[in-house]
This record gives sequence, C-alpha cells and structure tokens, in this order.
Amino acid sequence: MSTLLESLRLENSFVPYGNPATLSKDGTTLTYAAHKTLDKVAYYAKNLFLLAPRAFFVPIRIAYAYLGYLAAKVTWWRSSPTPNFPELTEDQVAEALPNQFGPSDSLFQSCGYGTKYSNKPGRSNWNSTKNENWLTTKHIKVENERHFATFFIDYLDRPDEFVRILREMNVNAYRFSLERSIIETSPGVFNDETIQKHHTLIQRLIDAGITPWVTLHHFVETEDSPGFTDPTKLEAFENYCLRMIDEFNEVDHWMTFNEPGVYATQSFVRGVYPPGVTGDFATAGKVIRNLLITHCKIYKKAKQAHPGKKIGITHQWLKFAPINPDNPLEKYICDSISRIYHKCIYNFFKTGKFKFEVPFLASEEFQVDDWNPKEWLDFIGVQFYGYPQFKAGFSIGKTYPGDNVKQFLGLAIGATCREDSRVLSFGPAFSPETLDDALQEAV
Repeated sequence: MSTLLESLRLENSFVPYGNPATLSKDGTTLTYAAHKTLDKVAYYAKNLFLLAPRAFFVPIRIAYAYLGYLAAKVTWWRSSPTPNFPELTEDQVAEALPNQFGPSDSLFQSCGYGTKYSNKPGRSNWNSTKNENWLTTKHIKVENERHFATFFIDYLDRPDEFVRILREMNVNAYRFSLERSIIETSPGVFNDETIQKHHTLIQRLIDAGITPWVTLHHFVETEDSPGFTDPTKLEAFENYCLRMIDEFNEVDHWMTFNEPGVYATQSFVRGVYPPGVTGDFATAGKVIRNLLITHCKIYKKAKQAHPGKKIGITHQWLKFAPINPDNPLEKYICDSISRIYHKCIYNFFKTGKFKFEVPFLASEEFQVDDWNPKEWLDFIGVQFYGYPQFKAGFSIGKTYPGDNVKQFLGLAIGATCREDSRVLSFGPAFSPETLDDALQEAV
C-alpha cells in the first residue's frame, strides 16, 4: 500500500527531468545516462497523463492518513499503554552505553582557525581575505564581534592544557575537525608546522587514553575552494583527504563529512552558510550528490591503502514532526521537508540509491552498482538535536515559541514546538522519545 501511495503523490507530476548517474562498484567511474530529446518528451508526457489520477487520489490519501491516525488511537485506547522506557538499573544502563564517550567539535568553531582571529596562516571561506563578513554574531553567540578574539581558544598551541581539561571530564574519546584552510594554506602548499602541531595534539590525546576521531570536512572550506557544486572539481579535495589519512596514521577513526544535508541546505537553500544562496534547491541537490559520491571515492581508496581504518560519515537525523498528528497539511509538509534533509541521504546508505526531488525545482539521482553498505562505510555517526515540529493552521489564540514560526491573523506556520514548551537555541525541541526513534532507525 505504501508503494502505491508513493507512486500517486501529486507532486511527482511536477518533478523536473533529472540526469541519473551510476558509480561503479570500485568507486572509480561515474557514468551518466544517455539523454535523448524523446526521453524528456516521454517523461513529461507521462507525468502530464498521470496528473489527473494523482490529483483524484489526493482526497483518498488524506482519508487514508486519517484512518491510520484513528486506528492508532483505537489501538492505544484498547491496550494498556506501557512506558516507552523500561526501568533499568545503573549496571544495565552502564552496559548499554558505548565504551567510548566524549565531546565533539569543529576547530573552526572552537578555535577560530581560518579566520583573522587565529595566528595560524590560511583563511577559510567563512572569513576570507576577500569577504570577512560571514563570521558574525549570527553564527557564534557573543554580544559583540569584538569578543571573538577572547571567545576562541587555540587548542594546537595549548595541547597539554586542553587534554588536561578533557581528562578532568573523565572522557575517553574526542572528535574534532582538521581545518584544511590552515593545513593547505594555498592549493598544493601544506604548512608543515601546523601539521606537526596536529600530530602533537593527537599524541597527547592518545597518551591520555583519549581516542581521537577526526572529521575531514565540517562545514568549512579554503577561501579559494571551488566548493562541491561542480563534479569535475572534486579531485583536489579527495586528494587532500587521502593525504591527511596517510599523514595521520595514528588516527584510526575518520569521518569524511559532517552532516552533508545540513551543509548543502544551509548554504544554498537557507543562505546562512557561505556562499549565502537562498532557495536554490537544484544546487543543494547537486551538492549533496557530489558529497556522497566523494565520500564513496575516498572510502574505497583509503580502505585499499589502510584496511584497518574505520571510515564513516555523520548525518543529522533531521526529521520534521507535525504539531497536530491528524493535520494532513502538517503531515505532508513535514514529510516533504524530511525527504530533503534526511530521507534522501539515509536511504542512500541503506540502498545505494540517491534521489533528491523538489517539484518544479530539482531532480538529482545516482546509484552505486551492486550496493553493499559494508563496502562503502564502516559506520554512520548519528547527529541528533531533536525533531523540529511544524505548525500549519489556526493558532486559536495560542502563541508558538521560536524564531522560525510566523503568526498572523489567527494563523501560525513554521518550525516551532508546543505552546507550553520551548525550542533549543538552534531550533528543535529535544525529547528522549525522538532520540529513541532516531537510534532505532539508525540501527
């Protein structure tokens, strides 16, 4: 039934013609499907033909959604609901927790590397010599930009002090990013002094019993980087990553990218990351596709050279949930946004097939031959900050919290949470139930 309903989605009739590609099993060759004008004509003719039956089934889909909601309510009422989380002893909790525990950050965010506030040579696209306006109080919570100089802490120049703080926290793992802007200060030019300081920090961590986990790309690029919009210009980044894995052989755990979906949409849909483009879903889809392809290529080559390394990727479980579960408009909007931010990426790692579709605006596809997840990644890092809730309808005198919800004329629309709750500083409202849902799906 779910497959049938999927094929009858009205918006499918308005998805642009895409350019599907296939990545070879060894990760070396990306082949695009041959296009003929007749193929495009047939595609749009098919969607036009299906427009009427798909529109006809819209009320049926709404009724089906309501029936599912009512059935769930009846099942809940007739059963004896049990708590979502069973009572556990301290020993059971300790046994269930991972054997490595510690903080995670970006050295750009914590240390200011790649900005004018760092004493390390090299600039990033966030604070380049051409445009210093990206790093503002919108991105780092200080009262005034003058405070940046005291906000950032240079871990590389104070490794002993930093590791001492980690030890006082009783952690045994620490994840951080390598900032390419201070390592490769210009194309092909590597700063040996900075590289050695990274070695020193990593060795201090290992000596203290703290396992380093390293992210190769955490939302930041060099100031002259071409980015990830053009698939023909990704080789330099791929070579940089492979060189870093070779260089820091003492590190066993690597992540190619941090939250590819968030990076692409923040940069090209919401416009809050460089280059600050808004509403460009087509480019966002291309960027996510190119990031995933680059991950696959890096994984294959790195594992061939270092079979013992663990290489994965982090992904934010950014699923939107309706404020009112029986509001079909809210459910539809949440499902559509979740497809863009979460489902297209997670489904790729499950099936080897990537599909990013936005009616009228974007259509990106690629797949990997003979997909086996164990041959393309060793783990997925679950990034979780809660599920944003979405309101679309009458506010009935209620005031919904958050900066991303618009309220006017008795209506409310946008990401928020229930009126008696509050959102976190970066949007969603956290709950243990949604964390449990994300972990169950990840497993």
